[in-house]
Amino acid sequence: MKDGTIYIFAAYKFNSKYYKKEHLEMAIKEAIKNAQTTLRKKFKDLTLQFIEQKQIQPGEYVGEFIRNSLDKAMITIFDLSDREPNVTFELGYSLGMAKYRFARQDGYDILIQCNKVNPRDTISDLLGRFIVLYEYSNSHQKDEYKKIQRKIEGELKRKIGNLLEDDRILKRLIWRMYQEDVYVICPYIPPEDQERYGIRSTLAEYGDFNTVYEVCTFLKGVLNCNVKYIHSEEAKSIRDLLNNNIVIVGGPMWNKYTGEIMDDDEYDLPYKYNWSPEEDIEDYIQNKITNEEYYTSKKRKNSKEVITKDYGIFAVLPNKYAEDKVIILINGITSAGGLGVARAFTDDEVSHQNCKLLVKNVGLKNYFITLVESDIRWGEFAYPKKIKKSWIFSYDQEKNLWSNRRA
Repeated sequence: MKDGTIYIFAAYKFNSKYYKKEHLEMAIKEAIKNAQTTLRKKFKDLTLQFIEQKQIQPGEYVGEFIRNSLDKAMITIFDLSDREPNVTFELGYSLGMAKYRFARQDGYDILIQCNKVNPRDTISDLLGRFIVLYEYSNSHQKDEYKKIQRKIEGELKRKIGNLLEDDRILKRLIWRMYQEDVYVICPYIPPEDQERYGIRSTLAEYGDFNTVYEVCTFLKGVLNCNVKYIHSEEAKSIRDLLNNNIVIVGGPMWNKYTGEIMDDDEYDLPYKYNWSPEEDIEDYIQNKITNEEYYTSKKRKNSKEVITKDYGIFAVLPNKYAEDKVIILINGITSAGGLGVARAFTDDEVSHQNCKLLVKNVGLKNYFITLVESDIRWGEFAYPKKIKKSWIFSYDQEKNLWSNRRA
């Protein structure tokens, strides 16, 4: 659903004694159409797509089509009126998938049933679950299906509204990947700099490793991705590297891949890093549109300067080398700021609020870039803040245009 499309599948008996198949299908299609119109007022670019059973391809095994459709669908409608074995099997499959996909017991299934069904005939294992009862009495009346449609439409609006505020789903929408291969590229720290900064570890050559660990753990644990982390020197030897999903960690001073993306005229990012290899010259991030500048904040503690606030950039961009793949930038003015950027979209309630704000302002399809501010405690522990609406720029790929909805 990274393209903003939610697929909907429906399971029901074709020859029911409670309804006409044609009426139920009309009710489902019209409910989906109306729900999409209403929900688009809140969720820009949302598309609801009904998977019709007539879409089975010639020679395709029906069971395989059903299973693939259930795997693809985020919302599934089950009519339980007839206690049809195929329908109950498919419901069981969907409930099992919910634990895997949503980490919740019941997923986002919609259970419906004709109110003429004897309550004693309701499937006992489903007692206690919410089942929508609909009226249907005269199959010869032209608009009889609307009684079913209104019930389904109300549940669709409620379930999809909840789905699009589900933390895991929000993060899939923001990161635009799920169950995919991804390379995480971090800076390379050469031996002389390892010695200079007192880095002593078997992972010493991997810069910003705290951020790398945060990102890799999130990608594997939440987005179920196959992740491989490499530093910028190792990346040179990987053939077709840029034809994959790429997460680039670290600022342009240490990671050349960050510099290449931020200086690319095709992307023409609205934020710019101003940095110098000279330690006495302060690095900062500049908003190229407003010319605002963002610096770290520091205080003296035990005769040393300690960073107390840092800024960084989080960007999800189209991969111009591979269609349907993304390039993600995660970096800060310092390493602590970069860790704060990662946590702003992976961990805790702040990340949930940030993802909700991005979906509201950017929509479900556009790419984006945003500034992130983090409090830095004890000089290294990053606590990101909620991002500001005025910091978010959305990217229209067709027009190659950045836009900002300022508060």
